[in-house]
Amino acid sequence: LCTQAGDKASLAVGMAGMTIDHVLQGRVREASRLASEYMTVVESIDDPALTIALSFAGIVAKHETGETAEALRWTQAVIDLAVEDHDRGNIIFESPRATALAWRGTARFRTGVPGWREDYEEAIAIAQSRSDTLSLVAILTYKYAGLPRGVFLATDSVLREIEAVMTPVQRSSDARPMSASMKEC
Repeated sequence: LCTQAGDKASLAVGMAGMTIDHVLQGRVREASRLASEYMTVVESIDDPALTIALSFAGIVAKHETGETAEALRWTQAVIDLAVEDHDRGNIIFESPRATALAWRGTARFRTGVPGWREDYEEAIAIAQSRSDTLSLVAILTYKYAGLPRGVFLATDSVLREIEAVMTPVQRSSDARPMSASMKEC
């Protein structure tokens, strides 16, 4: 229907949703294939806010399949598009730039590219300055995914950082207010 109506944006939104569903169901190869397909549609629309908002499903899928170069390319696109407007594309995450910085940090440590520690530090600073618990949880999840790989050690300071986030996260759980862009939908 979207194709017949010429509604590429709605088509891309639906495909992004299916991408996340595939990831959650453990069908990561299908998720990755679909991510490539829908991001081609998104890029053809040339809408920065839509590109930012919909890139996250694809970034997660690419990280899950080890396609780090693609994850890095898309995270860099989000970072570049949100450099002047940190709120642009904030349909899912209040701080899309912060979350993208964390994903770039993960892609960088996986490939041995310097700057990954600074990416995490900047991401956390942005999310904390905005009291954005959803982004902060995503950031710490990706940051400390490096624990089993030896990127970080489970030190007392790491445990304190994780514990410090737990209180605001538990307080906010399902009480997350809808963003202005979600209200428009």
